[in-house]
Amino acid sequence: LFNLEDLNHDGLVTKTELLTLFDRWDSNHDGKMSRHEYTESICRYFPQAYGLSHFLYDSIDLNHDHHIDAPDYDLFFPTADLNGDGQITLTEYYESSMKAAAQFQSLGAHDLHFHEHSHCH
Repeated sequence: LFNLEDLNHDGLVTKTELLTLFDRWDSNHDGKMSRHEYTESICRYFPQAYGLSHFLYDSIDLNHDHHIDAPDYDLFFPTADLNGDGQITLTEYYESSMKAAAQFQSLGAHDLHFHEHSHCH
């Protein structure tokens, strides 16, 4: 996902890049990305991550209002920008991803948001 989010391919991900990607994935352009919009975008651009897409969505929806919007990115960005310099390096991305992977593995099936479809449609 890092390469997908690094829109200018400079080896860094900024909040501006994440918000630009958000605008692209917000298919109805209402300023809120639904779970469906997010998972469909994952299917389109990074299908190998679909199995994690609901977990990833919940990891970004940090205010738990059932949609992703700019305030969620204000809360999410610092969790990956480990040194607080306003940009996420590949190392920071990897470290924050490892923390998320450990959290994902510790969840039981009842804690995960599953749908009847387990693959891209």
